[in-house]
Amino acid sequence: MQLISKKYKNFIINRLAEISGLVFLSLAILTFGILFSYSTLDPSFNNATDHEAQNILGSAGAKIADLLIQILGSSSYILVLFFITWSYRLIIFKKLPYFIINLFSSVASILVIDLIFLIYEVQILHGFLSLEIFNSLIEPLSIKNNIYLEIVFSFILSILFLSFFSIA
Repeated sequence: MQLISKKYKNFIINRLAEISGLVFLSLAILTFGILFSYSTLDPSFNNATDHEAQNILGSAGAKIADLLIQILGSSSYILVLFFITWSYRLIIFKKLPYFIINLFSSVASILVIDLIFLIYEVQILHGFLSLEIFNSLIEPLSIKNNIYLEIVFSFILSILFLSFFSIA
């Protein structure tokens, strides 16, 4: 004996997928907003101040933005892209298979692109994860002294980024 018919079960699952898609879309908009209004002068875990938070979500938004910038750097804006993509998949196709793999790949692609920015000394805020990877693994290789090694290493990182980005 079935409690809910297959037709209603599919209807409920599809609506839950659409609601999840709308949640990811809202998360994308909020993430972009808090990152766009990020200020190093806002009160956060790293900055104790009497000033009022200038972030659009106030003190909570300032703390979340600070964590994202500290961990992932300015490359955390790419999270917005992933949230929008996941939202699209859930709203249109009603499923998001292998979400854990997508999540891991998104973080890995953000770290790899930040490593590329570090190699080419792009002046943005870098996350401490990519800085630690760079300082412990890449900098000792002295790739700046050998242009061929730098090109090969950049090519490998670019392929890694594109692979992780497409998986995510």
